[in-house]
Amino acid sequence: MEISKTLKKYKYHLLIIGLLLFGVGWRLIPHPPNFAPVGAIAIASGMIFQSRRAIWLPLAIMVVSDIIIGLYHGFLWTWLAIAIIPVAGFLLQHLPLAWRIPLGAASASLLFFVISNFGVWMASGMYSHTLTGLIDCYVMALPFLRNTMLSNIIFTSLILTAFEYGAILLTGPVETTLKMAVCHNTTDSRQPLYMRHQKGYYISI
Repeated sequence: MEISKTLKKYKYHLLIIGLLLFGVGWRLIPHPPNFAPVGAIAIASGMIFQSRRAIWLPLAIMVVSDIIIGLYHGFLWTWLAIAIIPVAGFLLQHLPLAWRIPLGAASASLLFFVISNFGVWMASGMYSHTLTGLIDCYVMALPFLRNTMLSNIIFTSLILTAFEYGAILLTGPVETTLKMAVCHNTTDSRQPLYMRHQKGYYISI
């Protein structure tokens, strides 16, 4: 009982800490190129958190892990991409889960691809600063887009599904919550489950 109360009280803080450790830890262990959960955490943060934490969480993952791994040419562009991705999450947060996962994963992948590789073109010195050089940069980066998209689909699915149904379990019996929602006329089938089952579920801490 006490454990359950503690989880309810600190669930937002635990979620932030858990995602932070997961994101940093994954980047520090060997993994396939561009197959990481940071993009998924960024897009999911925009859908879950209604505050600046949605931006600071994925950005903190990148900053901490990049400092440990070592900075590189164009790292500021990569950080910029990660900071912008949650904005797409804000725009998608009211869609059903079945739509948020693929659209969120695609948005995160394309934003990261376009912005980070623009930074490579600008700062790496590998390509001429011409339209042809920019096109070459994007073409050469296409093989990495597959892993980015695949990882974003997998991790976005896991994070959002776990959050939605975990939120319902922490708020008590579904039937009771639904009855309260109907009595107060607050149920909207277009809203995500966690929004329908608990008023004010978005985080502002």
